[in-house]
Amino acid sequence: MVIYCAILRGMSTKDHRITNKFTIEARRRGWKMREIADRWGVSRRQLGNTAKSPKQRDWDALAGLPDRNAGQLLSPDELQKIRAAIDVLERLSSSEVPDVQKNK
Repeated sequence: MVIYCAILRGMSTKDHRITNKFTIEARRRGWKMREIADRWGVSRRQLGNTAKSPKQRDWDALAGLPDRNAGQLLSPDELQKIRAAIDVLERLSSSEVPDVQKNK
């Protein structure tokens, strides 16, 4: 089964194809196979062979990698809106805002 990269978050829609679940899970977690190979101290070819028929220990090692997408759950626009809301709340709790009770 071939799954095109456009399905996965953060991947280009150029003619790249992913053909195994191990690579799909690595990309979902924000990792490129060459980055994993470098981190684990194995060649890219060796990791490619591992990805074709991973054993349980390989899945466990992949699961142990930090999720690089964890901090990217919100879009930049959403983050900007949240920051603006926090600024408003901070101004409301500071002395910049007049006390409504005193004006009555």
